[in-house]
Parts: sequence; C-alpha cells; structure tokens
Amino acid sequence: MKHIQMKTFRTVALLLSMTLFSKGYSQDEAALVPFQPGGVQIFFYETMKTDLKRAYLDNAEAMDAFTTLFNTPGFYDQLGGIEVTSASSPSGRRATNERLSEGRAQALVDYLLQTYPQVNPALISKDAKVVDIDEFKSVVETELEFPGRASVQALLNNNLDENTLLTRLAGLPPNVVEYLRLNLYPKVQYARVRILKKPDPPAPPPPPDNDLRGLYLRTNTLELLALTPSLGVEYRPTDNLGILLNGAWAGWDFGKNKVNEETGLSVWDSNAWKWWHLSPQVRYYLGSTYQLYVGGEFTIGEFNFKKTQGKFLGGGVVAGYQFKLADKLFLDCGLGLGALSFNTIEEYLTDGYVDENGQPSSSGTHLRVERKKDRLWFGPTNAFVTLSYKLF
Repeated sequence: MKHIQMKTFRTVALLLSMTLFSKGYSQDEAALVPFQPGGVQIFFYETMKTDLKRAYLDNAEAMDAFTTLFNTPGFYDQLGGIEVTSASSPSGRRATNERLSEGRAQALVDYLLQTYPQVNPALISKDAKVVDIDEFKSVVETELEFPGRASVQALLNNNLDENTLLTRLAGLPPNVVEYLRLNLYPKVQYARVRILKKPDPPAPPPPPDNDLRGLYLRTNTLELLALTPSLGVEYRPTDNLGILLNGAWAGWDFGKNKVNEETGLSVWDSNAWKWWHLSPQVRYYLGSTYQLYVGGEFTIGEFNFKKTQGKFLGGGVVAGYQFKLADKLFLDCGLGLGALSFNTIEEYLTDGYVDENGQPSSSGTHLRVERKKDRLWFGPTNAFVTLSYKLF
C-alpha cells in the first residue's frame, strides 16, 4: 500500500514539475526548456542516506527513462543544461540536513557523469536545499487524511521562518511526528533532475526591402542651401531603370525703395533672386546593388538675378552613386556634364512707385538697359546631393 501511495505521488509530482518547468523562462535564464517527455525525473533517497539506489521506490523507472532520453539520436546536440535540485526532510538538525541534501545532489551528478560520459560537466548545475518547504506543502495537500493534518497545515500556512517551522513540527505529538517521518518525509528526501534543451535560434530579422521598384519623393539639399525649394519624383519600373522629374523655384527679391532724382518718383531698386527649372532625367542603375548609375538629363528654366534676367535650356549626361541610409531612405549624390544655352538675356531697371504700404506697385515696368548676346556653356550643368524616400 505504501509503495502504491509513493507511486501515485511520484506521478502527480512529475506531471506538476513538467508543467511548471515548461513555462515562463526569461531571457536571463537562457530560455532553456525541458525535453519532453522524460526531461524531468525525481529520485528518492532513504532516510539519512545519500547514496542513490536503483531499487529504492521508483528510482529504476526514472533511470530507465533517462537511458531512453540520453540515447535518443541527436540528444547531445540539443542538450543545453542539466539542473539538479535536492532537499532533505523537515526533521533533524539543520547541519545534518544540509550535508544530506548536498550529498544527494552530488550522488546524482556523479551517477549522470559516470553513466553518460558524453555529458559536459559544465552543463550541470546544483541547488542543494536544506528543506523544500513548498514541496512539503504539496505533499501534505495530496495526503488527505493522517494524524495531526490540521495542525501541520496550520503551521505551514503561518508563513513561519524555516527554523521556527522545523522546531514546531518536531514539537507535535509523538504519533504525528512518527507518521510524518515514516510516510511524508521520505517524499521530500529527493533529488529532481531537469534536462534542458538549447533554445531555438532567434528568428532572423525580416529581410530589408531590397525591391527598388516604386515611386520616390526627392529633394536636392544643395538647392535648399541656396534658398531654392526643390522637389522631384522618381519612378522605377525595374531595379535598373529610373525615370525622374526634378524641379525647383525661388522667388525672392531683396531690393529696396529708391527715389529717382530726375522724376522724384519712388522706384523699386530690384535685387532679385528668382529662378526656376524643370529637369526630366532618365538613368540606368548598374551592378548587383543598383547604387552606381549613369543617365541623361534635359533642363529648361528662367532666371532673374540682380537686374539680369533670361532663359536657359540644355542637357547632358549624369552619373552618381546612391547610398542607402535606411530601409526606404537614400542619399543620391551625382553630377551632370553637358551644355546650357542662355538666351534672351537683358539688364533692366524698374520704373514706377510704391504704394502706401511700401510695396512695389504692380504697375511698375521693367526698362531694358542692355540686350546681351546668347551664351553657350559647356561643363558642369547640375550637381545634387538629394534625399530620396520610397513612397511605395
């Protein structure tokens, strides 16, 4: 009958241990999880003994389970650790129980290393408890009837420190102490082994968005530094091909009012910084990373700088390199070489007046001072350090 009770307890304890030990590991504990099934086994020891006996209670069953587990193909490749936890009974002197608990843990470690020499000793950790109060509480709860059960439960529920609890248990009536010694204390004279497997490798990060096809929004930081708002778009139907339209516009005038000495009229002395351009471009990206590119560009625009205005158009070749700053953000550095034709160039004065608010009147007219010859420029036609963001 006693053996049947122990076997029932062992089954319940194993199921409870495997359930508890398979949940909630933190990264600090390396997230090791028990091998299932057979990854948790409990070994029992005789009172006041530290040697591990196969024939004692169900130790043979636990040893056979480990034999099956350790001989599983690929077991040692997955082995991440072996935790050995031992405890003594809540009776006797603390120094004696401490020695018994440490001896039982070491006996089990020696058994594992002798029986399975492939085990790396560095993977084994020991935790020798003097008394496992929580385990003893579980044993009392599963033992529904025994002499003094109410008194024992009352002591366990009073949250007493370990020394006080052991003293109170030893002071119970002799028949209760004897029953605990013979029937319940052997159930907490144990060593529990938990075989841990290596955690699964972390999932790889999601691959970066290497599909360069899509629509991009662009702005040239060099034009922004020149007080010229810049905006452009690029459509890439393939990784290699880019079709762009870049544009910029500035409409500043830093002039001031000036009195015409001959007419006495107040006129606006222009100091303009006004210009715009549109620049369609086609480029071809080279290599396996599609960062280096070459292409062609056409440019058209008008300018009005410090009383000189005109139009320009031209084009040429462009080349550059695109750096990837983030998943969808790029830095595009390039240079254009070709020809620009400047025409309808003239210098002018502004005749007119200012209104009561000090603003130049829209009725003021530009008076041409000089019509200049058209010019043709060969050389750099464009430079850009452009931020490009992939919209979709």
